[in-house]
Amino acid sequence: MLKLSNEITERLNQSDSVIICNGPNEEISLFEGNSGKILESEGFLNFIIRRNNGSYAIEKNDFSKSYLKVINMPSMSPLNSSSVVSIGFTDKYFYAQHWDGFCTYFSKDEFDIIEQKFTK
Repeated sequence: MLKLSNEITERLNQSDSVIICNGPNEEISLFEGNSGKILESEGFLNFIIRRNNGSYAIEKNDFSKSYLKVINMPSMSPLNSSSVVSIGFTDKYFYAQHWDGFCTYFSKDEFDIIEQKFTK
């Protein structure tokens, strides 16, 4: 998770936010449209995490550095970092559902990648 610069957050249009989830210490906004493209062109997944001390995003580069294996597709490497179409919380994790059938689970505190599953 990397803190976003004001330059990036000021370019995001709240009307492009399609899902907002409230976690224990944050608000998470999923972006589509031009704002989603801005985040992805800057090397991030298309959602941001807002906390009291700023806005954060998950770097796509984190997926290529992970040594985790994809559940139900163990030979796949690196992890899938395609556009996210849905977000939410479980009891233990924050999750991001990717458009092509993968679901990534993150820790709720630091948003570290815990696992990724192929769900189709």
